[in-house]
Amino acid sequence: MDVSGFAPVFLAGMPLKEDEFLTKNASLSLVTALESKQEPLLGDLNVLLRVCSDILISTTRRVDDDHYHFAHPDVTNRLIAVVKSIGDGSYGFPEEAVKAAFEGLNENQHSVIASVCA
Repeated sequence: MDVSGFAPVFLAGMPLKEDEFLTKNASLSLVTALESKQEPLLGDLNVLLRVCSDILISTTRRVDDDHYHFAHPDVTNRLIAVVKSIGDGSYGFPEEAVKAAFEGLNENQHSVIASVCA
């Protein structure tokens, strides 16, 4: 089954924000796919880093009635490891693609990804 057309749709809807249970499950699915280097997810690195940064940003917020973390702490740690490997080049993306993707992030997203990669 060819799922390459599904990846952009999946990433476009990430991170989910309306339902905590679904959001955490989607984050787990994303990290698991990234760890196994699922080719369809690797097409648009800028979108991928945007989604990863938004998940990581959510984990820095205080949890209350209006906010929750988009990923379980174990999933967050796994995501950090993947993002670090993208940043240091060991994941396999060309250096130029990584630089271009970083430049496409907004200030908050760039800040959290840069801090993870430091």
